[in-house]
Amino acid sequence: MNNLANLFSSEKEMDYGNGIDFTITASINLQSLVRKKDFSYRDSELIFKYLREQSEYIPFCTYLRRYIYKHNNMSAAFESVPNNTYYEVLKECFYKTNTPSSFHKTSTTIRVLINGWLNASTVNRESIFLLGFALKMPVEDVSLFLTRAICDYDFNFNDPEEVIYWHCYRNNLSANHAKEMIDEFNKKYADPSNVNINSFSYEDISSSFSTKRHIKWNGELTITTPERNYIGDTDQDIMDYLLILRLRNRKYKYSLTAFTQFHELLAKAKELLKKERYDEMLMEADFIIPRKTIEVKHIRDADIEKALYSGVPLVSGNLKNIAYSSLGKSFAQHRLSRQRISRLVSGKAAVSRFDLITINFLVFSKSEFSNPITRYKSFVVDTDDVLKKCFMGPLNVSNLYEAFILCCLLTEDPIYSFSDVWEMAYDKSSESD
Repeated sequence: MNNLANLFSSEKEMDYGNGIDFTITASINLQSLVRKKDFSYRDSELIFKYLREQSEYIPFCTYLRRYIYKHNNMSAAFESVPNNTYYEVLKECFYKTNTPSSFHKTSTTIRVLINGWLNASTVNRESIFLLGFALKMPVEDVSLFLTRAICDYDFNFNDPEEVIYWHCYRNNLSANHAKEMIDEFNKKYADPSNVNINSFSYEDISSSFSTKRHIKWNGELTITTPERNYIGDTDQDIMDYLLILRLRNRKYKYSLTAFTQFHELLAKAKELLKKERYDEMLMEADFIIPRKTIEVKHIRDADIEKALYSGVPLVSGNLKNIAYSSLGKSFAQHRLSRQRISRLVSGKAAVSRFDLITINFLVFSKSEFSNPITRYKSFVVDTDDVLKKCFMGPLNVSNLYEAFILCCLLTEDPIYSFSDVWEMAYDKSSESD
């Protein structure tokens, strides 16, 4: 396994210099795990032990403290800095920048908010945006907090408020300036009763805007990261873009790109399971071609669930509650159950990065590769491409679930190892090993 030396790190990810990257430590820990002499025949056991004992879930509050620590050039050992020090720094930042405690009506005080952030395992997107203004973060750092610290998607350019936040970070404008722009947008364009809107044609203004700024809309007004810079630098440029958002008739409220990518991966997974089921029928019939034809439509969401979680106990036909799993705290939102798939396909829930990573893991686990390392490298390239299209940031080895997926890909049978670890997580006897 000596060829694994650099699998978990790449030069572009090793150090952002902004204090919120934990890739180096995570890479070293994972290399130590997969390079163990007995990893090839004790992989599931060693991975489970790593997840339960040797690895550390990194909560949001640690990312926040680390960022403040780095940007204030603190000299004391990171672990020794008390919460009160970070509290005072944040309070001073909110005071100096005149950043509000919320962009919307709230009775929560800034004192309560700061104390909550400094102890939170995760936070909502608005918290990131408020902290971004208070700490005067460059737009790149806000993006990293969104995609790494809370494992969400980058700025949503289908959301007028987030477009305005992005514009203000990019041009070093204050939270109050952002609030003024939001109020102006709501006054001019957000109210459907505003008669001025009816005088505009979506097709005409969209075409004029995209031609002038060399932007090519992808699907329902989706732009690439480089194209964002062509929107313009002035408040009026942003208002022009927001008018287009207001005029279009968009039915799906979440990311269409992520929705499309998930559908494509789900179709690939079902095609592979269809082939696997047909091959099993051939084996059972002693290689006589069966009369029954297997089609993709015969592969249900329940078959996807079974392929992934065959080791998880069932209760009344459903996967046992993750609260009974020793991995529940870290993996609570990451199970791709048949119910979850149904909600994603029907548009009742937004596709997350973990949905995309998990379904692509199933695709690669069921595909043929010459060896685990080739499979692993191909998965990383392909998945990073999918995540990039969805503005979600590349695979992150410092995230516990993603580290789990990557370790499984380096075993001889990834899906078996994946399911086996889940089974161990529900096995009470394994907790005392």
